[in-house]
Amino acid sequence: MTSSNRNTKLDTIKTILIFFVILGHIIQNGKDGIENDINMTVKTCIFSFHMPLFVLISGYFCNTSCSIAKMGKKVIELFATFIVFQAIRIGISGHISVSSLLHPQYTLWYLLCIIYWRIIYYFASKIMPENLIFICSIAICLCSGFIGTNLLSFQRACVFFPFFVLGGIFRTYCIFEKIDNTKLVFSLIGIAISITIYTVISESYNITLFLYSKETAHIPLKKT
Repeated sequence: MTSSNRNTKLDTIKTILIFFVILGHIIQNGKDGIENDINMTVKTCIFSFHMPLFVLISGYFCNTSCSIAKMGKKVIELFATFIVFQAIRIGISGHISVSSLLHPQYTLWYLLCIIYWRIIYYFASKIMPENLIFICSIAICLCSGFIGTNLLSFQRACVFFPFFVLGGIFRTYCIFEKIDNTKLVFSLIGIAISITIYTVISESYNITLFLYSKETAHIPLKKT
């Protein structure tokens, strides 16, 4: 995508999401009373949409019409990036174990999941229409709840796969190009307000079982 036809809407959304990721982690890892009720509500809102939107945008940039050689090159680049940063993480921590290798930490799980998503979505698009892929991805997402482990981030990949496919559908129908900035802003505000109302009135704030994996489901989003 050249600078002349670059979609600035996506740049704006990514910038906002990066801000929310930083804010969410500041609250999550904060100390000395930062985890009050208001901050916990804010964190719950952030955690309910920031990763699904990131995955959707990643799916939007997945070009299934390219050659298999180009797709393979991209996957190799992603895997090489994963290996390099995995080695850096282990080097900094000074600790290596089988568990640390099989359970990527921090943002490394996302790199591994993108590899899964790109490969599966690319080949699936060659044999079935996108709407069927989306239906199958929802089934995979629901079935992932029966997986007892998040080995190699596979469960997370299953959970977020529908959002990746949805991003690919947005690309096919040029959804972002058809939405003007005003409608986009009001849509995001409406989503944010709806999520905020839900999190305020909901008795349970733990949504990590759905959005992440069983390994994180025990982590409460609301301080007790």
